[in-house]
Amino acid sequence: MNREVTGFPLCAVREVKFLKSLQHKNIVKLKEVVTSKGCEFLELPVQPRNRENKDNKEPEQAPGHDEGKDVLKLCGNLYFVFEFIEHDLSGLLDAKHVFSERTIKCIMKQLLEVLDYLSEKKVIHRDIKPSNLLLSSRYQLKLADFGFAIDLR
Repeated sequence: MNREVTGFPLCAVREVKFLKSLQHKNIVKLKEVVTSKGCEFLELPVQPRNRENKDNKEPEQAPGHDEGKDVLKLCGNLYFVFEFIEHDLSGLLDAKHVFSERTIKCIMKQLLEVLDYLSEKKVIHRDIKPSNLLLSSRYQLKLADFGFAIDLR
């Protein structure tokens, strides 16, 4: 995810907000948001690049740091922990998985139910594609990736 000026991705905040507000049996559940330690926990100070270096030489870094690393690369990461779903529809289609007519109807019914739910909540997903349709081994559908959702409320 691209970091904003503050170092925290705004798209991540938006996606967490959506996932916390949308509770449906066919929407992937966000279990936890985890962050790694950032540069404020490093023992040695990080020195940013000096862009106006007259000798066109890289500034000296604190001992133990690789030269040329950006400060942002050393800051903490953000991880979303989702419930585990065995497959996505794209992978099953690529593997030439054969679906029975009954299974196709079941998957389509679940998709229409979750889209109806989103419509009631005035949310448009905008990125519905096979890789964002997760399927359990019992063909329970879960819609994923709300990074491209639009809240019309």
